[in-house]
Amino acid sequence: MEKKYPLLNDREVYPDDAVIAAAMAGGYAAFCGLCEALPERGITIEWRYYNDGKAWLCKGTAKRKTVFWLAAWSGYFKITCYFNAPASEGVYGLQISDEIKETFRTTKPVGKSMPLTIEVSDTAQLADVLTILDYKKSLK
Repeated sequence: MEKKYPLLNDREVYPDDAVIAAAMAGGYAAFCGLCEALPERGITIEWRYYNDGKAWLCKGTAKRKTVFWLAAWSGYFKITCYFNAPASEGVYGLQISDEIKETFRTTKPVGKSMPLTIEVSDTAQLADVLTILDYKKSLK
């Protein structure tokens, strides 16, 4: 089985709108929708190349708090939020899809954190994503 990796692997090619649109293809509209919703939430994004993963990743922050990480894939993007044990319990009370909750329930921890990762290819998924980001941002 072929292992899949995120796109945007060339350190020399900054992920501007054209590069991101080409990489995400159909998922680019959802990415644009996410980017439009972030400023009103006080979340800014920054793209950086990370040597450990050999790819460009987008970090979403509110002040100095990391709210999410985002990676571009072919036709979609993956967005991940990390929660500590007490905060992870709050995810199950959110008004998000049961599928996301079940996936989160079966995800293995990374150190002491629980990652919640969603593959986003459609703007219809943004309501759940924004609910999760609002919750993550509200945590102390």
